[in-house]
Amino acid sequence: MELNAETLEKVRAMKDPKFYLENFCQIKTKNRKFVPFILNEAQKDLYNTLVRDEAKRVILLKARQLGFSTAICGFFYHDTITNPGTTSVIIGYNREMTTELLEKVKLFYNTTPEALRPGIKYNSRYEMSFPKLGSKILVLPSNSTVGRGYTINNLLCVSGETEVLVVGDQVRKVSELKEGELIMNGGGGYSPIKKIISKLNDKRLLTIKPMGVPALTLTEDHKVLTRTFKSGKPSWEKSSNLTLDNYMAFPCSQGRECFKFLEITHSWIKGKEYYWTPIKSIVEAPQEELVYDIVLPNDPHSFVTTSGIVSNCTELALWDKAEEKMMTLESSVPIDGRIVVESTPNSIGNLYHEMWVRENDYIKKEYGWWWAYTEEEIETIKRRMNNPQKFAQEYACHFLASGRLVFDSQAVLRQRKNILKTEDLIKQIEGVKSTQEKVFLYDGMRVYRQPTDDGIYVCGVDNSEGVEGGDYTVVTFFNRKTGEEVGFYRGLIAPDRLAIKLNAWGRYFKNALMCVEINNHGLSTITELKHLMYPNFYFRPSKFDVLGMTSSDKMGWRTTPITKPLMIDDLNKALRDDIITIHSKETLDEMLTFIYSDSGDMQPTTRSYHDDTIFATAVAFQGFKVLVDKAPTQLNFAKYLPSNFSY
Repeated sequence: MELNAETLEKVRAMKDPKFYLENFCQIKTKNRKFVPFILNEAQKDLYNTLVRDEAKRVILLKARQLGFSTAICGFFYHDTITNPGTTSVIIGYNREMTTELLEKVKLFYNTTPEALRPGIKYNSRYEMSFPKLGSKILVLPSNSTVGRGYTINNLLCVSGETEVLVVGDQVRKVSELKEGELIMNGGGGYSPIKKIISKLNDKRLLTIKPMGVPALTLTEDHKVLTRTFKSGKPSWEKSSNLTLDNYMAFPCSQGRECFKFLEITHSWIKGKEYYWTPIKSIVEAPQEELVYDIVLPNDPHSFVTTSGIVSNCTELALWDKAEEKMMTLESSVPIDGRIVVESTPNSIGNLYHEMWVRENDYIKKEYGWWWAYTEEEIETIKRRMNNPQKFAQEYACHFLASGRLVFDSQAVLRQRKNILKTEDLIKQIEGVKSTQEKVFLYDGMRVYRQPTDDGIYVCGVDNSEGVEGGDYTVVTFFNRKTGEEVGFYRGLIAPDRLAIKLNAWGRYFKNALMCVEINNHGLSTITELKHLMYPNFYFRPSKFDVLGMTSSDKMGWRTTPITKPLMIDDLNKALRDDIITIHSKETLDEMLTFIYSDSGDMQPTTRSYHDDTIFATAVAFQGFKVLVDKAPTQLNFAKYLPSNFSY
């Protein structure tokens, strides 16, 4: 090859994953056609992130049907074959997902022009190596030893698609079962249900009718236990691969007892472990909105329907010892290696949620429905689903709490559209001129909107000792007139140093009413503020301290078993009634992890979560109750003085 400018340009282009994949690789569509892998807008945006040198740790929060698993498999495949000595590992959350991910990688390789394919060797069912390059790709299931013994350059963790069926078992439909109930597993014994998952369906559905038993409707790539007449060896096969030569399996153990209500016909064949009945027909079924899966705690991870044995799938949230496995994987990737974690949101409190909301070195990318759907399309989906919480989780990337939430979840989700971060543009208040159009930092505080001359402001403070590993100190400012959050700070700072900042911040917001929670370290902050001659303090009502008194000379808010539910109820009502507007993501995140315990107390879901922003906001709202939303007016006493006297 001649090394001219044109050739060098082509070589450089080959190093671009987008150019390489779109020009030399193909993917399989839902209707099983092979087409060039043309990246969609969300995939392009992700690639623009991954090619940056600093993007070594990336976590994705995604809506459904955006193709990120395929995109990242393609990115890692390209990186592995164009950079000698690269080891890429893709972790599936179950064996079925692992097989599908490996098939994606194989398809990229097989559809690449032969002249561009590096020599390949299959060292195991999970490993593809390229000997001349010294590179390899491993696609592994999530087991207890995953990642051990490897130095990994690229690591992808993906969530399993919940590919389940809607079908009746021996008594009731899957959708009617409850967690903890005993059902027959694929081995013929009984297992308690660990979790029942319902998900929106984006797969083609097939109805399989075995002879003598009810029909089975399931997704095209869901697996069932089957065999052929000639071969007595059972195997797990995708429903799309089944033919009329296949037989469906039922366990012999207790099988006749459990299925005595079925009409056992001559079509049944009895083996050592299973009864078998032939498939009579396979037809495409009408599309259904939801499909269901039953998760069992131990092997076998399969269950019995009235039509045969099917496998179940698992999600990231259901990993056993998830933290331990992730720690092993992270330690296997050097500092210059790349880790990508991607999932649709699941329950609040699991490992993925913690990784998403915690402050860490991961670049966080959110891809909601707006990357793939128009507003008209999404409104149609909303109406069809008729389930706001499910829509928020599946399409708007919102985590949902599994416990009994203290705050109205719909009100919190409604507020999330108001979230702002530094450098975000903000809408200007009509009739108010401002030179600042972006959210900015003022001495470490995030300012959402600059103060106005006629503004009335209130500040809520939840104090801490300010040491590493302890609670956060949170400060939040609200405009009393509009109810809008205008300033926010969350960090670790000593109480006396905090007073210096509060003095500056409070004066910036027109001598805001300073409401400091005095529990623990708050008294130190108030004392220092008094030394700084801060002019405007909150005095709590004495009815919370001395029975029968309505006024007080006691500064600050005190949270007690009596005042805690009052302040939280007040904040909850303000949220439901849209009296306040919250811009801080940290506050809304905490509200979705704040639940009632079994004893009735209000607390975060787990010890790893906080409630500091909630209490700072609740304290600020108590300040609302002692302020009017307009400047105070007084009588002009000069008009009423006698005119014939000198004063």
